[in-house]
Amino acid sequence: MSLIRRKIRISAKQVAEILGCAEKTVQNGGAGTLQLTRIRNGTRQLRFLEEEVLALAQQQEENSRLVPSLKTRKA
Repeated sequence: MSLIRRKIRISAKQVAEILGCAEKTVQNGGAGTLQLTRIRNGTRQLRFLEEEVLALAQQQEENSRLVPSLKTRKA
């Protein structure tokens, strides 16, 4: 039994589902995914580390709570 935790790789489609955006957006580096580690499996497959994706999703959620919505602001 190993003490080192194996890093789980997930597809761009799964990243898109977690972040709530289109798969093509993830592939092009949009929605903050440019900072994530990209793992190429062949010429077409693109994978990401699940741990990094979940951290990004949590960071984006926290940032959205800090920034007040423009709809709720009164002029």
